[in-house]
Amino acid sequence: MVILWILIAIFATQLAPHDPHKGNLFKRLAPPAWMKGGEARSLLGTDHMGRDILSRIIYGSRISILIGAVVVFVTTTIGIFFGLVAGFYGGKLDALISRTVDVLMAFPYLVFAIGMMAVMGPGMLNLMLALIYKEWDTVCRVVRGEVLAIKKIEYIDAARTVGIKNARIMFGEILPNVMSPVIVVSTLRVATFIIMEASLSFLGLGVQPPTPAWGSMVSEGRSFIFGFWWISTFPGLAILTLVMGINLLGEGLRDTLDPRLKE
Repeated sequence: MVILWILIAIFATQLAPHDPHKGNLFKRLAPPAWMKGGEARSLLGTDHMGRDILSRIIYGSRISILIGAVVVFVTTTIGIFFGLVAGFYGGKLDALISRTVDVLMAFPYLVFAIGMMAVMGPGMLNLMLALIYKEWDTVCRVVRGEVLAIKKIEYIDAARTVGIKNARIMFGEILPNVMSPVIVVSTLRVATFIIMEASLSFLGLGVQPPTPAWGSMVSEGRSFIFGFWWISTFPGLAILTLVMGINLLGEGLRDTLDPRLKE
């Protein structure tokens, strides 16, 4: 499912049957092709502005996957760095980083993101920044815990004995051994970011119209849900399938990379 959505996002220009921004008021609220009054040219029907829903879902996949991938990459990088520093050096530096993480984790994620978006204003860049500001704390805590266990192992003492510098020990010896849980956590967090993006777009604080985003598409269909259910239902199903696919991928990676599950 994940590969399918990635391919759809990459080849959106070739796959989309219509311009996702172009509407036709004479074709507004057209039902899916298999329903009475539906047309083959609009397989999943049209919205209240006559825009093709299938085309908008296809282009919307780019937004969800891009935001999820970028935010995960940046937050994972930041979290790995601070987690390594906190776990390896300990002391006051560890206390400072750990208390910062505790403060960030005390805020409900959605409430924190809504507050950040209210300050910075809506938009795709601000949305990614709002997600990045807080989410590095999860990876940081995972890495710190792993480092605290690994730095006591004999080969780390051997590296210190032969004069290897701390930076090389952290990034050359410890980092490769903490990547398995980081990969699993980061994969699962992609799904969280996609849901967060959809939630903020649904509230009007994320990606702004006319850019097709799944959350805003669901929001636009709220007023028509009883008579024209397809406007909200199909973007919602797109979110469901992508998030479910990522969660299943994360669980598979966990089963593969965690040696404790193989015993």
